[in-house]
Amino acid sequence: PYKLKSSSIKSLATPKPISMQGFGKILLVGADSLVAIKLIDVMLPQGFDLRIACTSKQIGSMHKYQEKGAQVAEFDPTKPTTIGKLFKGVSYFIDTRGFGTPGFVTDTKLFLDAILNHSSSIKHIFGAYSGGVNAENRAYNSIVQMNLAVEAMIKELNLNYTIFRYGFLFDYMVMCSILSLQRTIIFPGQTDVSCCWTAATDVVDCIVQGLLHSEKYNRQTLNLVGKEKLTGKQIAEILSHELKTQIGFLTTGDEFVNASIKYFPPEVVQALLQFWTKEDAELSSNVESQIEQITGTEPLRLGWWVNKNAHFFLRV
Repeated sequence: PYKLKSSSIKSLATPKPISMQGFGKILLVGADSLVAIKLIDVMLPQGFDLRIACTSKQIGSMHKYQEKGAQVAEFDPTKPTTIGKLFKGVSYFIDTRGFGTPGFVTDTKLFLDAILNHSSSIKHIFGAYSGGVNAENRAYNSIVQMNLAVEAMIKELNLNYTIFRYGFLFDYMVMCSILSLQRTIIFPGQTDVSCCWTAATDVVDCIVQGLLHSEKYNRQTLNLVGKEKLTGKQIAEILSHELKTQIGFLTTGDEFVNASIKYFPPEVVQALLQFWTKEDAELSSNVESQIEQITGTEPLRLGWWVNKNAHFFLRV
């Protein structure tokens, strides 16, 4: 009764609502991430019973989802009782927080403690985390270390879980670059490197399929990496071709550090810079991706994504 074609998420502009009554309530945390926003936009039209957890800083931007049928619940990480209340009646837990979320590791313990208190009703835990592809071979990076710590805590619960590790999202890089530098692709590293890029849409599709077929992917850790290996210069060339307008390209190291240090601790900024080295990019790209195995379709390519979002670029 809950079968949903993988291709429907990618191909339908407005998915047709289906009845998900009786499937179970889903709690989503990390609702301000790009993956979570796209996930909400897919799940609500499909009729999922969704509760969105948010902090006081996030709640203002979440009210729009109440009008579409979601529950919006505020919590305070300094008050564990507010976290416990989030799990009332919840069957599935989806965590899309990332290393940039304050208290990413420490707050995970609070969420998992609450899950243990509701373990009789929790059917499955899903974690979707950026930067952790091929984590076992990249543990020298402090961001990867955080991801591994969170994954370990989930696995130690001895409950049903699925971990999704996804890599470089061209959604973030392209959107931020275009907005901040007026039609110029910016690479955070000192040099241009070749990376495998992934569409946030593919990550969302995999999460939904994991939710619908949780037994199939139970206790699995899955790498979600696109097949398209591109340098920043090549991305700029594809954008220029698809949009029929010139898109520039540049690399930046010190400027990236100076901009990022306002938002992240120094060790996180250094870890981010490591992502954009040739050695690390190869380790996070040369892995077997499970996107096609999960969705039944090949990972999306940058040209497809640009065509779908051309209006965004052309108005800048």
